[in-house]
This record gives sequence, structure tokens and C-alpha cells, in this order.
Amino acid sequence: MVVGDRPGPGGRVIGESPRVRVVVHDLGRSGVPVVLFRYLEALPAALRDGVSVLAGWDGPLRRDLSALGVRVGVVWSSEHRRAGRLVAPLGGRAAALAVAADVRRAARRLPTPDVVVWHGAGSLQLTGARPEVAASVVHLHELDVALGRSVAPQVLRAELERARTVAVVTPEVGPALERYCGWVGSSVVVPGCADRVDAT
Repeated sequence: MVVGDRPGPGGRVIGESPRVRVVVHDLGRSGVPVVLFRYLEALPAALRDGVSVLAGWDGPLRRDLSALGVRVGVVWSSEHRRAGRLVAPLGGRAAALAVAADVRRAARRLPTPDVVVWHGAGSLQLTGARPEVAASVVHLHELDVALGRSVAPQVLRAELERARTVAVVTPEVGPALERYCGWVGSSVVVPGCADRVDAT
């Protein structure tokens, strides 16, 4: 898992086997969650031990991730409750606070992470998923239109500036980020696929 070489929060050094929380918008069988499952499936079981997943709402991939031994937390299992909450970062402050409270409640069931990986721009809607002491990694798949549907530009830019590493699935994502939120930092290309890692 790439976390980069910049110091963590407060200059904290992250060890060789960090506890990693991957935040994802949902656990449906759509592109971004499926890519996450393939990444984790490709890892040897020993490397998955330190990984947990926090999802905005439930879906069929929860069972698949659990079968890999990955701890999974879900913020909303009800479509009705999710519909009333998940628009919050694009809306008012009161709604955003309500989302953060729901997210923190779900996150308490998971290990406290050293690193939070925001997997896909939609994951950034889950305000409160990253503890202040955790380092941030952002992995983006989206281009212009999808970015606009996923997260407010000021929220995205703030997390990109905070991140130790920004990864993108294709070089075209970088210019899209500049157009959408004005961020012009460096990124690494991590394709949206994974080859199985030999455990030996």
C-alpha cells in the first residue's frame, strides 16, 4: 500500500505494517468498489490483516470482503436513511454534521487506523471517516463529470492538500482535478486493476 514519504500528522512516523482504513462510497458491484475488492483479493492474507473497509452503505461486496478476512463497517444499511444523509457535504452544515455523527458511530466498530485511504471521490462524502491523527491517501478514478457528481470542489481540494499520496487510475485524472478544484500537485498512477501478489 503506497503511503508516500511525507511526514504523517504531527511528524508521526508510520511503521512498516500500518493499520489501514479504506473508505469507499458503497459496496455495490460498480466500478470503484469492484476495483477495491480486486486490490484486496490480490494481497496475501498476511497483508490484509491490517486493513479494514468503511463504506457509506451496504451491498453484495460486503460478503466478498468478509470472506477475505477484511473487517467491514457500514454507515447506512437502509436506503431511506442513506438518501437523507449522503447529500450532506453538498448541502448545509447541519446535514454535514449529521453525516459525520453517523460515520463516526460506524467507524468506532473498526480498528483505529494509522492511514486512511479515500477510494474514489465519492468516499469523501463520508465526513468524519478519518481520525485527525491518521495520515491520508487519496485514490481517484473519476474525470470531470463524475467528480462534479461525487464531492464538492472545496472538500476535494482540502483532502488532496492534506494527503501524503494522491493516486490516480489514469494520467487524465490530474488535469481533471486542476479544472474541477484547482489542485495542481503531483500524483502517481495506480491502474484500476491488480495482479495477484506471490505470498512467497
